[in-house]
Amino acid sequence: MATASLSALSSAAAAAGKRFVLSSPSLSFASRRIAAPARLRAAAVPGARRFAASAASASTVVATIAVGDKLPDATLSYFDPADGELKTVTVGELTAGKKLTRALGVEMDLSDKPMGLGVRSRRYALLADDGVVKVLNLEEGGAFTTSSAEEMLKAL
Repeated sequence: MATASLSALSSAAAAAGKRFVLSSPSLSFASRRIAAPARLRAAAVPGARRFAASAASASTVVATIAVGDKLPDATLSYFDPADGELKTVTVGELTAGKKLTRALGVEMDLSDKPMGLGVRSRRYALLADDGVVKVLNLEEGGAFTTSSAEEMLKAL
């Protein structure tokens, strides 16, 4: 499993509500850096292996954040324009994906569930322009409506 530092996803709260500034213009991996686009569409799912709804929008997502799986603890999937493939990088326990989840206030604690799932991210989609999150569509419960690619296209 590869490890990565996701400095592009570390965030600081801006003045109002759910507006956050992504602090870096690129994603740093052990092997290379990937420049973040001026406009970024990212989606979060409750677990890295929960593809029921996430696969539906995989082709339209630039980055996917999954927090909480024991193996892996957090996963980032990203579209690599160099070869047109969707790539996945597994990252450690205290990564920027978890920090972003905490900063956005979208954590959900599933520790009391029979499988002991721990703290996960709620499902959401965000749109950022030049590092500033402009749209955060947060799902309620297990829904897959406001974070769909179709809904995000309406925000463009």
